[in-house]
Amino acid sequence: CRGRPLVLKSPQRSAYNGAVTVLMRCWVCPFRPLSKTLTTVEIKVKVNRRIPGIWSLLEQEGPGMSMPLPTTGLWPVVVINDHDLNDDLDSVDPELRTMLEGKVTLLSLEQCKREKINAEGVLTLCHAPTDGLLVDSIGGRVRVVSNYGVGYDHVDADAMTARGITVGNTPGVLTEAVADHTFALLLAAARRIPACDRYCKSSEYVKYQNMLLVGRPVHGQTIGIVGMGRIGVEVARRAAKGFSMRVLYHNRSRSVAGEKETGAVKVGLNSLLSESDFVVLLCPKTAETTGLMGPNEFKLMKPTATLINVARGSVVQTDALVVALQSGEIGCAALDVSDPEPLPRDHPLNTMDEVIMTPHRGSATSVARRAMAQLAVDNLLLGLEGNPLRASPNQANIGGAAPR
Repeated sequence: CRGRPLVLKSPQRSAYNGAVTVLMRCWVCPFRPLSKTLTTVEIKVKVNRRIPGIWSLLEQEGPGMSMPLPTTGLWPVVVINDHDLNDDLDSVDPELRTMLEGKVTLLSLEQCKREKINAEGVLTLCHAPTDGLLVDSIGGRVRVVSNYGVGYDHVDADAMTARGITVGNTPGVLTEAVADHTFALLLAAARRIPACDRYCKSSEYVKYQNMLLVGRPVHGQTIGIVGMGRIGVEVARRAAKGFSMRVLYHNRSRSVAGEKETGAVKVGLNSLLSESDFVVLLCPKTAETTGLMGPNEFKLMKPTATLINVARGSVVQTDALVVALQSGEIGCAALDVSDPEPLPRDHPLNTMDEVIMTPHRGSATSVARRAMAQLAVDNLLLGLEGNPLRASPNQANIGGAAPR
């Protein structure tokens, strides 16, 4: 069986030299009901060694066996909801749970292992590493890993492809939300919004002071975008059309849409860093981009420049960023992500006025999160049913992989 559909029909007596009372699908898998109404089914079939999936059971039970069936008929799905894999299912988004109600049984990783349940799907709601060893440890029948988010660097896509497991993600539906958040960080850093807020709420604010908390201009300045994908283009559009900014970008390939709509100019990374007033990181985490921003790169930036990271924390060398800020090599950092994430409570970045942070909230709007949840659920259910996913980085490569 190996998790693949197995269908036997009673008219096929010549093929199996026996009779099966109902149409059945994948009856070897304990979580797949043969019928929504029956709890057992009588099977009489001559043992056929060419059908290894049923051979082992028939060899043990013999013809005429009665096989108990589950009463729920729900797909068993492991939820990864915590970086430490200490999953708390009660904290799963209620709206997402509602979307899955009556369709799957949500299990924690611990529960799945403890009760020896063969999970058929994995739903990842955080950035905990999800690799081949993990899916092998929960029964070896996983057919889909659905990621709640567009970035999937925490999922070992190569290992999943080798096992015939489709990986789903949620591109497109969060583009506008992340672009908005990116520009919110840029404006907050430039105009020192967090510092102004703290001052207004403090006992020090008793009179107007003309030159207090003066910020940096945004209109007409130069923005450099590292990673000109969907989100990069939307950030460029906001910059060019909303603030008349000059747009530079660095990307592996040319962004025709970005250039046409915003007048963006493709340049090398060094030129982008040296010319930009705001450097925005929107690139995916890869071997090439990990540690991209280090001591040499910070030395190229203007002393008044702001670094905005909405990509992944590990794209920036954290220790190098601390030195760059302390030495005045750059003026400010606005971070939605960090490495590690979260930072230790006594980390230097947590005490610097030149740093503002948000807790990985790039896509966190009610509309975007609802759309992400729906796409993640759709991908999960489509994968469990053996159908193509709405969005997947590896399903085009699954054809040559070993079936589960």
